[in-house]
Amino acid sequence: MRLIIEMRNFLLNLRVVKKLIAVIFLFIFSMQIFYAAVVNCWFYANRSYVTQKYCVNKDRPSLKCNGKCYLNKQLKKAEEKGDSDTPKQTKKWEEISACKIPAIHYTLNFPAEIHLPKPVYTDFYYFNFNESVFHPPTASFS
Repeated sequence: MRLIIEMRNFLLNLRVVKKLIAVIFLFIFSMQIFYAAVVNCWFYANRSYVTQKYCVNKDRPSLKCNGKCYLNKQLKKAEEKGDSDTPKQTKKWEEISACKIPAIHYTLNFPAEIHLPKPVYTDFYYFNFNESVFHPPTASFS
């Protein structure tokens, strides 16, 4: 009886661990997907700090950059990093056969003109339109 209880507790703990691992993987994949959105949110939340610290065009205020150059640089860096992480898969297909099959050449002779019989319209369909509406007889209860 004690063994059954221990086995049940082990399985319950295993379920919790599986759910925890699933949540961790979900968080990691969502961070990878939403990285650009996180960078944009951080930029707009700290826009004045980014403008003062990282902006390349501080000496040219007429451009009204306000740190967008740094934002574009970070987004390009993240995009390049994402592209370099994924390996390029190229496959070279080669035809492999177990035996040689000789080529077979066919010659098809078609007639110059094909004479098909012309379709004849037949009036087998008849539609009788009745304008009157059928009403059942009225019953009088007296």
